[in-house]
Amino acid sequence: MYGSLVKPGRFREWSDVDLAFESLPTGMTLEYLQSLLTADVGREVDVCMLGRTRLQPMIESEGERWIA
Repeated sequence: MYGSLVKPGRFREWSDVDLAFESLPTGMTLEYLQSLLTADVGREVDVCMLGRTRLQPMIESEGERWIA
């Protein structure tokens, strides 16, 4: 998790949830995972692949690791 969700006082009612994944569940596309999470959470979820984003250094240093 990264972005406003992990910064105290920054997450608002209109904020999206930013998630970076190291890998996708088998047989799932990034777009499908994003739509499932958005529907489940009830707010916009932005999903990226950690190894394919220019934000990787920031996510690794400022993000919160979540293992489910």
